[in-house]
Amino acid sequence: LARDWDITFLSARGKPGIFHATTKWLQQHGFGSFPLALVSAAKDKAPWLRAATEGRCRGRPVLLLDDLTRAHHTAQVEKDYELISLLEQQGTAYEVFQIGSTDWRILPDKLAARLLDMRLSVQPGG
Repeated sequence: LARDWDITFLSARGKPGIFHATTKWLQQHGFGSFPLALVSAAKDKAPWLRAATEGRCRGRPVLLLDDLTRAHHTAQVEKDYELISLLEQQGTAYEVFQIGSTDWRILPDKLAARLLDMRLSVQPGG
């Protein structure tokens, strides 16, 4: 994916000083060295993605890969309907992964195919 697409990790971390710890976790888990953007809350991902779509990614597809859940700090993780609604209202594409069940070995090919379809649909005549 990294050969053909710009990858940025976008994470909601509601406390200061978490940038280094998040970067370290990503590297320890084999996610590579890509830019990291932190927002205060999950709902803040939507305006960040809209700004990316209108700015540095203009004319190119933007896709959020996320579990789209919230309340990870509690024993009752739940679907994040607020973020989903914001993404759908602004037309931001997303792919949901399931914590604990997504096959990370096939995910890159799945994402590459989806992004190629998205790229073709934004080209003139697509």
